[in-house]
Amino acid sequence: MRLWARKDWHKKQRIRKKRRLGEFKELGFEIRGTFTPGVNHDRLLDDLIDFVESRDLGIGGSFGDVKFDFYATKFMKRKTHGRLRGVSVSCDYLDLHAVCNWLGERPDVADFIRSDLMDILNERDPFEGA
Repeated sequence: MRLWARKDWHKKQRIRKKRRLGEFKELGFEIRGTFTPGVNHDRLLDDLIDFVESRDLGIGGSFGDVKFDFYATKFMKRKTHGRLRGVSVSCDYLDLHAVCNWLGERPDVADFIRSDLMDILNERDPFEGA
């Protein structure tokens, strides 16, 4: 009987890992904001990509003419079986505050709001109802 309980526990752990739940969830954050009118948004985007890559972060989202909305998660390169592959891991508050401080210092960003650290794959929109 004890052997079956252990087998079921492993299966549950395997499923949690596959679905990225529990101890396997990936933490990230989301930022929404507006640009200062009349500035070059392409330069901001290039600088943002350089900054987040220097912190081993990956971003995804949308950058329009007036507004931007993106999420960020940690993205590390690891060598497995002789190949270099990207592996997602969790962000921490240092990453969140570094990106927010960087955006706050930019004159081409009018304002922005940020989420707290969240399960980037399984949580709903953190700004819903705001």
